[in-house]
Amino acid sequence: MSQHLDPTVSRRSLMRFAGLGVGAVIVGTRLGGGAAGASAPTSPPRAGSKAVLGYRILTSDGTVTNFGAASGTSSVAPSPVAIASAGATGYWVLRSTGAVVAGGTAPVLGNATATAVDLAATPSGAGYWLLTGNGAVQCFGDAVFHGDLPSSHLSGTPRRLLPTVSGLGYWIVTKNGAVAAFGDAGWYGDFPSISKITVARDLATTPSGRGYWILGNGGTVNKFGDAVFKGSFHNHPQPWVKPAIAIMANPAAQGYAVLTSDGDVVAWGTMPTFGSIGGQGKTAIDAVTVVG
Repeated sequence: MSQHLDPTVSRRSLMRFAGLGVGAVIVGTRLGGGAAGASAPTSPPRAGSKAVLGYRILTSDGTVTNFGAASGTSSVAPSPVAIASAGATGYWVLRSTGAVVAGGTAPVLGNATATAVDLAATPSGAGYWLLTGNGAVQCFGDAVFHGDLPSSHLSGTPRRLLPTVSGLGYWIVTKNGAVAAFGDAGWYGDFPSISKITVARDLATTPSGRGYWILGNGGTVNKFGDAVFKGSFHNHPQPWVKPAIAIMANPAAQGYAVLTSDGDVVAWGTMPTFGSIGGQGKTAIDAVTVVG
């Protein structure tokens, strides 16, 4: 089956999108391939030099709880699905309808034109990407479009979008743990490439941008590229029965923290913690760091 693509696209490669079959045409995207399970970014990512100053936890009732240096007046958002930081004093909450609610000092930039599953802030905090239910990416503020699942003739149920360290690209992870890389994002592996069958919840990048961790159902943490495994619920001395929801990484060194649905935050490696909402009877659905 032939595919007709924009002749102005400079990079085209035909390769297997792990878990989605053979014959997908990838436009400016690196997916799968290679015994080493990695492909080099188009430009070297800048190493992370910022530190985690705090984080925010979003609950199912639409409230945001700040920890550490995070602040900003709370704006309740009905039917919330994700949160992104606009610096220490502002944030955006995405509703399932695609509407974005600004909290604190975050500017109002726009809403998705369809139902949405995730949003991610640009490194400057002056824009964001919205990931819709069919894997399309919509850009607001200073966010730049680098590709998405529909434009690359890919399918799958999108779960999360993660920007690269430079902000010149991003990864999209699907429900089955397949990873699509766009812009300067490198592909370092995914669940289908290691024959892992489980639901992916979230992913986080390493300080160098040359690897990532994928959070699996049940709290498993899977490393790819230069990511180092520091621990997970499976080897934690305390038994965990609540689902793992989100993973946050330290941009300065190898370490990460996992958020559970009851609001507990469990950290491994160099990731600092600032508190949690565990034991308060709330349902957590997402978390995001504040760095500086």
